[in-house]
Formats: sequence, C-alpha cells, structure tokens
Amino acid sequence: TEEACLSGHVMAWRQFLASDFEHAIILEDDAVPLAGFAKVVADLLGKGFDADVVKLEGIYRPGGRKVLGLSAVGDRRLVRSLRPVSGAAAYLITRPAAQRLLERIGTVLIPADDFLWAPSWHGLKVADVAPFVVMQSGAASVIATDRSAKQAAGGKPFLRGLSTAVRRGVERVALLWSACEGRPHRLLNTTMAPWVPDDYNLGNRTAETAEDQRSSNG
Repeated sequence: TEEACLSGHVMAWRQFLASDFEHAIILEDDAVPLAGFAKVVADLLGKGFDADVVKLEGIYRPGGRKVLGLSAVGDRRLVRSLRPVSGAAAYLITRPAAQRLLERIGTVLIPADDFLWAPSWHGLKVADVAPFVVMQSGAASVIATDRSAKQAAGGKPFLRGLSTAVRRGVERVALLWSACEGRPHRLLNTTMAPWVPDDYNLGNRTAETAEDQRSSNG
C-alpha cells in the first residue's frame, strides 16, 4: 500500500509536468479542505512564496510547533517547520520542484510523506501553512497502522537498524539546515505556530458523522 501511494504521487507529478501549468495542488482521495483554504491558495499564487513545496495539510497534534516565519497567507502563516508532521494528503508544488522530485525518487522505496518533507532527499525548500487548511477525512486508512504492525517479524537486523537511525539523524540535520537556509543563528528566532485550526474539531465531527451515516446505510 505504501508503494501504491508513492506511485500515485509520482504519476501526479508526471501528469503535472505534461501540462502547461506552473503550479499544481496534489490532493489525495481523503483530503478535506477547511475554511480559509481558497484564500490561502489565492494568496500563495497571487503574492508568490519562498518555497518549492508548500504543505497545506496536517494531522492533529496538540499544542504548537517551532517554526521560522515567512509571510502571511490568508488568515494563516507560511512557515518553515522544525518539526514537520507526517502525511501527504495536500500540498502545492512548483513545476521545477516536480521535476526535481522525479529525478531524485529514482527507484527509492520510501513513504511519500517521508520523501517529501525531508530536504536531504531532494534539496528543495519546504514550507507549511500554519494552522493547516486541509485535513484527512477520518475514514479508515489502509496504510496507517501502529508501529508494531509495521515491524518485520523478529525485528530489524542490527546493521539495518543502525543505518536507519543514522539516516534519520541526517534527515533531521538537513531539515534544520534547510529551514534556516544555512544560517544557524536564525534558529534563535524561532516562534511557536499553532498546529491545528479552530474549525478542525467541527470538520472532524462532520467527517465522522458522514462516515457514520454511510455505515448505517449499509
């Protein structure tokens, strides 16, 4: 399922490059726009933005996140997050970025969201909209499983586990370096940005209600 999801994103990038558009919004099938979505997108396209990929979606986590601010977009902020959230249900991408992603993905098998939000893989500038303006519908996922379900029987070989830990460390350092644009002193200017919009709970309840209705109708 992870391979199929990644393949879907790769196909979307290719379809985008086959068009004449300069920007594209990639939406997975469970993406649900929230209030403010249209205004945020209009501001991004109308005013421009200092990024190659802009994440529009988020997954619920309490509290805020440390960020470096970029600009205002609609009633939200465009930021470089020091702690990106998983998920790739909605993002805006430029044409050069789509080309770069296709060049770098090659034959690598990695979850789409891990690849997108790790500059160490592609060297692109990644930004987030805070709070997010797209949520996942809440429908049951065929990909999301708990950690134990994803682990191979018997655990990972030692060297594989070590290489994974090193890779994650490199990804984290590259993320921080990209966020501060190679100027570490900028990390002293981080602020806290809200993670979840005020209307998240309303949207989540709406999605749950719709799912309940589908279930009750058989």
